[in-house]
Amino acid sequence: MASLVSIIRSLLPNGPIWSDDNPIIPDIIDQIAGSLRPLLEKAGKVRREFYPTTANQVDRWLADFGVTNRADLLRKIIQKGSQSRTFYTGLVSGIVGTTVRIEVVDPVPVGRMRSGSRLTSEFRYVTFVIYDVPPEKRQELAQILESSVPPYMRFAIA
Repeated sequence: MASLVSIIRSLLPNGPIWSDDNPIIPDIIDQIAGSLRPLLEKAGKVRREFYPTTANQVDRWLADFGVTNRADLLRKIIQKGSQSRTFYTGLVSGIVGTTVRIEVVDPVPVGRMRSGSRLTSEFRYVTFVIYDVPPEKRQELAQILESSVPPYMRFAIA
């Protein structure tokens, strides 16, 4: 509560009416902080539940997404999610339980490309290179990603 009060205080404009010398200002700040506390608690709960880290949460996610196993769950999340580096960094970090770094290798033409030929989706794929994966999690992550990512995407665990 004290940090919330100090944040609100820092947002107040300058001037004599907003100073602590005005007896009503501390009461107003306390009221604002009190009304924001439930919202912040809910936001914290959402943040903690974003990555299912316990069996209970995983079971709930499976039920929420209407799937029976973790690979199908990941496939559904990827289908509903985006394809940005930020999305996959968060997703992979949640799977391995530690922060990873991902670099995106620009899509490259594959197969029968010649100078001047048109690029179409059949000739392109995106490669994500994943760094800082704990050795004991590499095989599990590779299996999950192999069974979950769209065919035009590639992941390399460095």
